[in-house]
Amino acid sequence: IDGVADLVVQIQMPSSGVVGSSFVITVTAQNNGPSTTNSVQILTTLPSGLIINNTTISGTVSTSAGTVLWPTIANITTSGTIQYFILVTPN
Repeated sequence: IDGVADLVVQIQMPSSGVVGSSFVITVTAQNNGPSTTNSVQILTTLPSGLIINNTTISGTVSTSAGTVLWPTIANITTSGTIQYFILVTPN
């Protein structure tokens, strides 16, 4: 029997922003188990109107699509989490 993992990805950001004032978006992936994940890759799609300034881990940024494709995570153990941060500016 293959293992199964319940991976939950949450994005936290302010409900509104001010044009020209940067803020941080937090992307959190948590493995609720019961098994360890293997070779996970997360694609974060941002709302339109945001300029991506920087990321904490070098993901592949597509400014035209408003996405960040994060590097492959070898594994996330049960109850384990990983976080990414994106600095953006509303335009």
